[in-house]
Amino acid sequence: MKLNLGVGREGLPGWVNVDMTQHTGVDTVWDLNVTPWPWGDCTFETVKAFDILEHLDDMVSAMSECWRVLKPGGRMTVRVPVAGGPNHYDDPTHKRGFTPQSFNYWCPNTQAHDPYPLLYGRGTWELLSVETQWANLLFVLRRLL
Repeated sequence: MKLNLGVGREGLPGWVNVDMTQHTGVDTVWDLNVTPWPWGDCTFETVKAFDILEHLDDMVSAMSECWRVLKPGGRMTVRVPVAGGPNHYDDPTHKRGFTPQSFNYWCPNTQAHDPYPLLYGRGTWELLSVETQWANLLFVLRRLL
């Protein structure tokens, strides 16, 4: 199974599409600030979080929930605005921007991990890639056991 978080009006066929407002293509109406999320542990092989993490109140809780609902070895793809870029500041509902190092606190395989303790939330991740896409960053992470 595949989980698509914060889909707005862009639900994907074959995915569990989640948003806090009912739109065409939304399968589950849920406020992702409310935890625990309504899925069991290790339910999904894939989580897609495009343009949603910057809106959430508590990044640590969100990452813990993503880790919890993913199966071990499952992948999460994240698209977020670059800190200080136009996508960060243009939308008044954005609570944060991101840098290429933003997930180092969860990923012990990162070059810059040493100064960061893995104290944030539940579970750890492997950072597979980071790519800049105009004013956004695209991260691919793998859930470790």
